[in-house]
Amino acid sequence: MKAAVIPQGPLLVRLMNGCRRPKVSILGVDLAGTVASVGRSVTRFAAGDHVFGSRGDKFGAHAEFVCVAEDIQPGERVLVHGAAGSLGTFGVQLAKHYGAHVTAVCGTTNVDLVRSLGADAIVDYTKQDFTRADAPYDVICDVLGKAGFPGSLHSLAPRGRYLLVGFSGGILAILAALFRGAWTHLRERAVFVAGPARPVQADLEFLKALIEDRRLRAVIGRSYLLNDIVEAHRYADSGHKVGNVVVVIP
Repeated sequence: MKAAVIPQGPLLVRLMNGCRRPKVSILGVDLAGTVASVGRSVTRFAAGDHVFGSRGDKFGAHAEFVCVAEDIQPGERVLVHGAAGSLGTFGVQLAKHYGAHVTAVCGTTNVDLVRSLGADAIVDYTKQDFTRADAPYDVICDVLGKAGFPGSLHSLAPRGRYLLVGFSGGILAILAALFRGAWTHLRERAVFVAGPARPVQADLEFLKALIEDRRLRAVIGRSYLLNDIVEAHRYADSGHKVGNVVVVIP
């Protein structure tokens, strides 16, 4: 008998993948491995090539992917909330790559990790509230909406960009956040950015170049064998995941 993996994420996300049962039974977004074989018309790849990519909303990879919003300008102040997670670790590094001053929000146990990624300032959410800081931010990257939207808006500079990456909570909380975000955007209080991002090959090649140049690194928090996929999802859904979770297929 095989163990079933039942996603425990926001209701809206589960509805998108099927009401009673998932339309796609193999989960995961990012993937990396070796090409086993190619079709006759394939010219870009060959068997034996080491590759990586993203499945987007088609799933099938047992991993996570990164959503990158508008380009950041040098000297801008960027806050990344959830800086120790899979999305946040990339967010901190990419903001630094574009020359921003980065403030990272994370827990006590992850302060050293986030500092090693290049954060200029760190807010330990167990001890401080970033919304009480006087200096406004040009960009707030809010992973899973845990920064407290729309309450955190007053920490954003006028017409700043608020990037909501993913959601937490029930369907009503999600709809409320989207409605408030749209209203904020229409009033021109801030540029509100949310929604799924489709994988673009040029973006993946850009990240690949940064990684090969050692200007960007992927943080691997834990690795699991495919037989332990249930435990991998439990850890990923715990709310305290560090970096990326890798599922290794023997």
